[in-house]
Amino acid sequence: MNLNEPPYNAFRDSENLIKAEKETLRWLLEHNDPRPKESPGSGSSLSSYDFIKWRDYLLSGALLVKGAPGQGKSVLSNFVLLHLEERQKDVAASQDCKIIYHFCNIRIPEKYHTAEAVLRSLIVQLCEARCLFMQLPHILQRNRESFHAASFDTLWYHFQNLLLDGTFKFRTIYCVIDGLDVYKTGMKQLVENLAKLFHENSENRASYLKLFCTSRPTSDLSPCWKIFLAEFFGPIVKTLRFS
Repeated sequence: MNLNEPPYNAFRDSENLIKAEKETLRWLLEHNDPRPKESPGSGSSLSSYDFIKWRDYLLSGALLVKGAPGQGKSVLSNFVLLHLEERQKDVAASQDCKIIYHFCNIRIPEKYHTAEAVLRSLIVQLCEARCLFMQLPHILQRNRESFHAASFDTLWYHFQNLLLDGTFKFRTIYCVIDGLDVYKTGMKQLVENLAKLFHENSENRASYLKLFCTSRPTSDLSPCWKIFLAEFFGPIVKTLRFS
């Protein structure tokens, strides 16, 4: 935990993250057929079809949800995490599923407003799962300063290795990143790398990588998502709505 700074769960556990009112977002989970053959609607608003297909479809894929400030993107991200965590408890093979996340938080010190900070928190969570810290180089394991000073490329290399390592591989990894547009430094490179990674892994039946992100409508990161538009589920950029 010496490497976990700022703590990845600090914002999620704080009073600053408003919790969803009871039943407010239940519509996201209410679909009679978890794997329908075609979408009941092709609109740009987020629907239960979009979410359930992202969650259950036996392919890697990603879902980007856009919403204006104050519309509830962080509330939605936390709801998704709580749902996945509750669902994981009921699944016999839950040990083969890992959920990782990062809330991009403008309230933390500015030095952490970087893609490197996002990667560090995701790496810590992956390592926690099966004591994978030994997969990191000795200098990063033992030297907190080296871990926090590591370049984007170094962190990405180790993040990718942890995700795809054959010895400790999870069957499904859900990754939730809230507020892609909140940080500026390195985020375009992070999104491009994630797009490439999830796209390349889309037909790997040994593991499924599921990415759920939110951002404001004005974000300039949307073009990076075009790499996902091949076969997974058509338009994957959705606007946020409440029902």
